[in-house]
Amino acid sequence: GGQPFFQQGQVHVTHAVQEPASGLATQCHVGAGQIAQGQDGLEVDREGNLRVGLRCKPVVIHIPESFQVTPKGKQKLSFSFQESGNGLVTFRTGDEVDPRYPLVIDPVLSWGTFIDGNLLDFDQYLYAIEVDPVDGMVYCAGGSNQNLSTGTAPYTANGYLNSVSGLTSSGTPRVAVVYRVNSSGTQLVDLTLYGPGTVTTGNDVVAHALSLSANRVFIGGYTEVNIPTTGSPFDASRSGDDGFVAVFSRDLGTLVYATYLGAAGDEDPGVTSVKATNDNTFFVGMTAEGALGTTYVPSGAADATYSGTEMYIARFTGLNTLSWGTYVGGTSNEVINDIALFPDGRVAFAGNGPGSLTEVNSAAGRSTGTDADGIIGVLNSTGTSFIYLDEIGGTGSDQINDIEIIGENLYWTGTASSGFPVSTGIYDNSHNGGTDVVVGSVGSTGGSASYKATFYGGGGNDIGSCLKLVTQTNCDGSSESFFLVFGSTTVSGAALPTLNINNEPFFDDSGNGGIDIFFAGFDEALTDLVFGTYIGGASNDYLGSTGAIRGANHLFVNGANIYCGTTTHSATHSPVIVANGFDITKSNTTDDTHVLFSIQFAALLVHDHADAPASYGEPSHILSCTALRIGQLIDSED
Repeated sequence: GGQPFFQQGQVHVTHAVQEPASGLATQCHVGAGQIAQGQDGLEVDREGNLRVGLRCKPVVIHIPESFQVTPKGKQKLSFSFQESGNGLVTFRTGDEVDPRYPLVIDPVLSWGTFIDGNLLDFDQYLYAIEVDPVDGMVYCAGGSNQNLSTGTAPYTANGYLNSVSGLTSSGTPRVAVVYRVNSSGTQLVDLTLYGPGTVTTGNDVVAHALSLSANRVFIGGYTEVNIPTTGSPFDASRSGDDGFVAVFSRDLGTLVYATYLGAAGDEDPGVTSVKATNDNTFFVGMTAEGALGTTYVPSGAADATYSGTEMYIARFTGLNTLSWGTYVGGTSNEVINDIALFPDGRVAFAGNGPGSLTEVNSAAGRSTGTDADGIIGVLNSTGTSFIYLDEIGGTGSDQINDIEIIGENLYWTGTASSGFPVSTGIYDNSHNGGTDVVVGSVGSTGGSASYKATFYGGGGNDIGSCLKLVTQTNCDGSSESFFLVFGSTTVSGAALPTLNINNEPFFDDSGNGGIDIFFAGFDEALTDLVFGTYIGGASNDYLGSTGAIRGANHLFVNGANIYCGTTTHSATHSPVIVANGFDITKSNTTDDTHVLFSIQFAALLVHDHADAPASYGEPSHILSCTALRIGQLIDSED
């Protein structure tokens, strides 16, 4: 048992497990009436919530989601508060609790790990991360210039292809690598390479995109060499540098399907976005650098004309059957970076290009020169028409890198030069120098009335790579959301704006040298910065391929849990991003290393006058209402 108390504005509670199986109870002690500790009383209300009385208003604590993580996945349990008198409140359940596995009540995950095989000569990038929300398994994809040993701890995982001949100590040749890590970051579970059995200088195979279905793992990327295909591929012949899609079993031991995607041109970066909707249906976003022909783009497509490098979007069913495919572009060269899916099959997309598009329901202005503008739009569910198509930019080079769908609104982030159309009444409508991050939103059908955008930047070159919605659960069970932007910044001149309202431990308000990565959080109206931090070490830390954008797949969010997979040259970072993982030592000096980490935003800012008059203002308490947990993850101070 334990006693909650306010310390530096935070509620701390300790827990004790009384019984290991069904009927399990844990308890916490609340000192009722002890004004010095910040509460006047407590009760369990009719809805089953714990109501803690403060002088000005009560704080209502809701039982968070409770579950055990077992080999079968996430097993939910039903818990309730029970008041036992004398300030003693217990958690109780009638469900069967397996004592072999930790019981978790809304966990706070915090871990990070390197992936370099403990090899001095590893030197490659991580491009994509996705998490199974059921069991918490973390899947990653990128490149490797080394065979990662499958017989030396902690690299004891294996898969479909464990060894490729011809890999060297230089950055090339390289092959794709796919792996999965357990939910606590303590074990590399499975790993496979993907490419030919033998490579020579100049042979590159890289995975830029990843997506999970119920039983399979989809990756997409590009290849300069023949790769294994199987499952009656849609396109069995490589033509120069081609894009590809490969599909594996969840344990990465079986290659289920693989196909080339491309034509006479060199498709580099190839496939940068793949979205699986079931085990046999997927969408791709690829940059086509040659005419693909009617096999790829049938008549009736929204855009059937190839005019220089084009965006290409397609839907496949039965793995190898084209449902529809279309170009997106104008008279010059366009590059696609991301796609997102509406539940009804519409497809949103984002990229950039200098060509003058035939816009549909344009929301903002564009440039008329040869510089690149951001491109954003929505296709109908059959790929036959554009519901919305927009080219947005100013006099410099601009691009839109990531697009997310929230209801019927599109939220996006990218990179902007001065002159990019931003709005009034938003966080920052003044360009800050170099290139700024831009964050914006627009309705799914476009139009200027729904458009808003803000700059975010310092004096250097800042890139907005990924944007996700983070949702925090309040003490009463309601939720609050904000948008989290991930990207990179060149530390130069004026600093990025930083903010840490809740005194989160994951924070650094200054650059660490070279290129850093960053997180920036914005409210849904884009009027306020709610969180901002640098992340980096003494060397460069960036998005892969020396900071070049290759898809929008570095960030995955599940509720308030944030997972990031990227590339680092640094052995240590501020704030710390490598701890409690299966490989916490960087082995390749200052070369490129995969790094993945998980954090959680769990604090809720609550105002309370306590026993002071209202005229004194509202002191702020930070209540970690989502941090209640029992078992192996417990912290003796929480």
